Amino acid sequence: MINGWFCFGTTGVIPNSSINAVGVANFVADSLEKWDELGYFKSHQGIVDRNNLAWASGLGWWNPPKDASKRIVNQFVNDVAMTVLRDAPVDPATGLPVPTIAVATDGGVSVIKHDGTVGNLNNYVTAPKSLSFVEVGGVTKIFTISRYANWVNIFDIPTGSVATGAYWPHFWINNLSFGRHFAQTKSDLVIGASNGLVSYLKDNRLAGLNNTPAGAVIPVTAYVTPASITGWMPGDIRGAFLADTDDADLVGGSVFEDNFDAGIADWVPTTAYNSIVTAMDGKIRIQVQPDQNYSFANRTFTGLTIGRAYQFRINIKVNAGAALLYLGFSGQGTAYHTNLPVPAGQRLVSFVARSTSLSVGLGAYTANADIEFDDLVVQVADADRSVNNKGLIVNGTITRAPVTPGAELVAYSGFSAANFLEQSYNAGLDFGTGGFCAMGWVRQIAGSAGYVIERRDHAAVGNYIRIYLGGDTIPVFGTNGRTLVGSRACAVFDAPMFVKEWLLRR
Repeated sequence: MINGWFCFGTTGVIPNSSINAVGVANFVADSLEKWDELGYFKSHQGIVDRNNLAWASGLGWWNPPKDASKRIVNQFVNDVAMTVLRDAPVDPATGLPVPTIAVATDGGVSVIKHDGTVGNLNNYVTAPKSLSFVEVGGVTKIFTISRYANWVNIFDIPTGSVATGAYWPHFWINNLSFGRHFAQTKSDLVIGASNGLVSYLKDNRLAGLNNTPAGAVIPVTAYVTPASITGWMPGDIRGAFLADTDDADLVGGSVFEDNFDAGIADWVPTTAYNSIVTAMDGKIRIQVQPDQNYSFANRTFTGLTIGRAYQFRINIKVNAGAALLYLGFSGQGTAYHTNLPVPAGQRLVSFVARSTSLSVGLGAYTANADIEFDDLVVQVADADRSVNNKGLIVNGTITRAPVTPGAELVAYSGFSAANFLEQSYNAGLDFGTGGFCAMGWVRQIAGSAGYVIERRDHAAVGNYIRIYLGGDTIPVFGTNGRTLVGSRACAVFDAPMFVKEWLLRR
């Protein structure tokens, strides 16, 4: 409610009601208006007679619509928001500026302007479930959170009906279940969710990053949950590691595995699709009937710790058709991962356990598809808290303890040739010739030496990038020993070496 205007929405047509879609009650003017898929309507009656549906007596809504051109994109309304723009005219009935109304619907976003015209963002397939007006760089825009895919977008207010708007592309927040924007400063948005996530979205103006124009708005985010605190993740983030609040030591090794050498008796074919599931040369082979589109085999593993990060790995051979992979904690499992098609080769999926069990679905797609799976293993990992979700595998034992007494964020220590964190090949870390940044916190024992972070091939024969602590300096090396950055002095402490967090971005 703003300036005497009370705005509300409904999820479709309500039986025996004169209101559907978006309604506005102007309490000072004692008037009722509504907008739906047919257009703009105004009631003959005042607010006190809002339940009088005596259409024949002329007390109801204008029918047909008073203006069919002023229609919203969909009658199923998920959220409404109101604001007063700087150029808003004054409402003669109230003496106050006329609000602008934004409507999140199942078909997109509609904006009812102060002159009553409607601008629509049509075909918005992610179906916004909530929206707000926000200030970005001094300009009022529309902030939306999608219903299905955790997408967060910021749109320009549409001047007419368009297919899309200017927005921060490919911006996604992990586990944003039932999220809502609930606070804002001049440069930050704060988003909360029912699962305890709080995300801070910062208006960060950078020139030239990833070929963006000067003054472009680049999203910079931070996630705060009971399990992790990421710090700011700027630009095209590639990974956010070592950001947990759990002080339990990480002990490497596989939690469970199946190389299929002992057969496939534990795998259950899906009868609904007449699935063909057989053992073949120490692998599980899944084929699709000529008259079917899918085949599946399912199995549930146990032994996970809720809140602990893991990495799932499996090898896939595609003889025909396409492979499918489902991971979750119930049924066929779609809570952690669902993918079609899955490319041939080794497939890695990182996830944080929400249950002590893991449901795995292996499948084939299209008639006559023929897929082979082998060497399934789930290992303990340290979570990547960025959108990329590519965790670090634990080798040996890594000690975790609060960074300082009373802190929630933990530090990682005890690194050696046998105790370290490792990531399988990740194409997102192929930085090419562009700039990139790696940053984090390290605490070093006086006079000690060792690698803090290193990227190289497993045989250590090709080019590499490494940050090395040697005595009291930090040199950065690359391309087989060439120094990229000369030695820099660093403070040393009489305490174990701690790594707090690492952020990688382009």
